[in-house]
Amino acid sequence: MFEVDRPVQAEKTLFELLKDYKIQGELYKADYELTIGPALEKIKAKFVCNNEIQISDEEKEKYIMKIVKKINNFKKFTDRIQQYLRQNMYKFNQQNQELSCNINN
Repeated sequence: MFEVDRPVQAEKTLFELLKDYKIQGELYKADYELTIGPALEKIKAKFVCNNEIQISDEEKEKYIMKIVKKINNFKKFTDRIQQYLRQNMYKFNQQNQELSCNINN
């Protein structure tokens, strides 16, 4: 659900917070909003990573250009598929009718 700095300690702390709700092994039964959610918030407050990635405007622009290029390629590809389907729809319908006739026979 979220990344933590010290996963082993975070897991131990979470298990300690939920020990009264343990069924067996690592299975717990508790209301999410009343018990599990608040326990996760405590873990988040204590162990969450604060490693924010800083991206320069130049890098952002590079990523945006890559995404725009991928979107344009995707659009071209979907346009080609639509064109193919339009051109061959009559054939598809004819083949479906033939299959239906064969099934009925």
